[in-house]
Amino acid sequence: MTTRPLTEGSRKGRRHPPPQNFPIFKTRRKSKSKALAISRPAQPKSLLEVIAEAARDPSVDTDKMRALLQMKREEEDRQAEIFFNNALADAKEEMPAVAKDSRGDRNIWYASLEKVSKTLDPIMKRHGLQLSFGMADSPNIDVYRITGELRHRAGYKRSYFADIPVSITGPKGAPIMTKAQGAGSAISYGRRNIKLMIFDITIVGQDTDGGPPAPEVLDSDELIELGELMKKAKASTPDFCDYFKIGSVPELPKARLAEATKILNRKIKDMESK
Repeated sequence: MTTRPLTEGSRKGRRHPPPQNFPIFKTRRKSKSKALAISRPAQPKSLLEVIAEAARDPSVDTDKMRALLQMKREEEDRQAEIFFNNALADAKEEMPAVAKDSRGDRNIWYASLEKVSKTLDPIMKRHGLQLSFGMADSPNIDVYRITGELRHRAGYKRSYFADIPVSITGPKGAPIMTKAQGAGSAISYGRRNIKLMIFDITIVGQDTDGGPPAPEVLDSDELIELGELMKKAKASTPDFCDYFKIGSVPELPKARLAEATKILNRKIKDMESK
């Protein structure tokens, strides 16, 4: 059998790709497209997409459309309320007691709005809560109705109010401030009381009829660190309060924090050495 030598033309012909209608190319294209179709499964439609499709369909019952939209709004409201309640509960756990820092009529000490706001506002912000105030019509004469609206970043809000009498006279009936000052005092008093009411804040220190204000108490960060230390030392809250002669842990004076920390660390060290 005679072997024919390869010519330059035949070499070039061998290097040319097969025609596009060659069977193997058709098979590869089909298998590739099939693989892509399998790797991209259809995603489930959201309720909003279902509603949008229904809105474009002229045969859809409008009553059913309204029902779908109502279901969507109710679900969003439920989720927003859950976020609100969780944020409020978490914020309350971090709220420390507030010590009285101002002296009012008859030399009675109280916690000022400035002190309450300075203590509470950073914790509220951290949990996505914002409190705004306003006024509404009061059913009584010489009484201001102060309103408060607590809103979460998710959109849910809850309303509160406090009725505060306006007074410009002192204990003996003599005027001690102008009407404008009396109005400002009532508004500040209402805002402070709404904040204390919403977060169930403890005001520490008893009225001393002119004596010094109550000792400064722990801030929120110090209170959290103390709680973690108590948990690590397995110190019960009743025993801790009995030892320091306080009604609750947030009432611990700041001046005794170092003492409490030292005692708890000693207990932790004793537990680890056993």
